[in-house]
Amino acid sequence: MRLQDLTLFVAIGTNELIGTDPRKLPPALARLMAGQWKKGAIPPKWDGKAAERIVAHLEHLLARQ
Repeated sequence: MRLQDLTLFVAIGTNELIGTDPRKLPPALARLMAGQWKKGAIPPKWDGKAAERIVAHLEHLLARQ
């Protein structure tokens, strides 16, 4: 189960939504094999520090109680 918004991965990453029409798959694969796939970037905050940010936020929330 995926609970996150995948829009970021499509906009910044190399994912592409093809849809459910099987006819759209061959042209997409042809672009991929021809080296014409979009170039991706590293999404914001993909720095390996998620746990630190979560702990800091939890500490902040607990300090307010």
